[in-house]
Amino acid sequence: MHPLILFLHVHVIICGYLQTIYILRGRVIHLIELIITDLDKTLLNDKKELSSYTEEVLLECRRKKGIKVAFATARPERATKGFQQLIQPDYVISNNGATISCNGNTIYNNIIPTDVCNMLISNLVKMRDVIWLTAEAGACLYTNYKGEPWDTENWNPVYNDFSEQLNEDISKISIECKKPELINTLISEFPNLHLYTNSGEDWCQVMHVKSTKMNAALYLSEVLKISCRNFVAFGDDYNDIELIKKSGTGVAVGNAIESVKQVADFISLSNNNDGVAKWLEENILGLHGA
Repeated sequence: MHPLILFLHVHVIICGYLQTIYILRGRVIHLIELIITDLDKTLLNDKKELSSYTEEVLLECRRKKGIKVAFATARPERATKGFQQLIQPDYVISNNGATISCNGNTIYNNIIPTDVCNMLISNLVKMRDVIWLTAEAGACLYTNYKGEPWDTENWNPVYNDFSEQLNEDISKISIECKKPELINTLISEFPNLHLYTNSGEDWCQVMHVKSTKMNAALYLSEVLKISCRNFVAFGDDYNDIELIKKSGTGVAVGNAIESVKQVADFISLSNNNDGVAKWLEENILGLHGA
């Protein structure tokens, strides 16, 4: 193929609606109306920083092209405030899809039932292989961690030995355990919960079974009247697989685990090389301006 003919810009009828699509290097990219990106190890580099280049590209997508932006992260919303100030995303999907915020206001929150939450925690604190335990309560993070302070990004940790039952709404429980298979066995006794492990770590996260990044994205699809085929999603870990697979365009960053790359339509450069921003600049900003 001639180097200047890398894509075709065409209009097609899909399900009775006129759609704009691009044929890029033999692959279809639908007109992008919403960018959904993970933060840690995806949009952020390994120092948990957002480069000025990435900031500039995302702002250009929003301001010049009218493309909406959503963060989709395992972090609580308050731990994304610094990055929100830079990018001004339209939405923040937090707690692995349990919560959605818009302009600092919660518009969707899928909590773990209180009785189930307390029963699970009661079991976890008795397990010898569980090292630390945290429970996300919206305004703070309850934790039995006693080490050095780590509230550098508005995590707002509050010590709790979990000897008494919690009465707050809990959207996510995180567990550090030497034997994650034990947590899998325990969670199997709770049909309304599901478990995500973190690649390369002993931490795993428990949420309501309906709390996924994809389900949160589907909620935004309904609110915005935007089809999922007009999403581009970026990620690196297990909790990003479904979203990348089911979005119109799914992109794995170069440092993503292999199972994410296998379901992605494209693989960008790594998070330390501004993979998300470079992919957007080369494949979206250029195409939308074509």
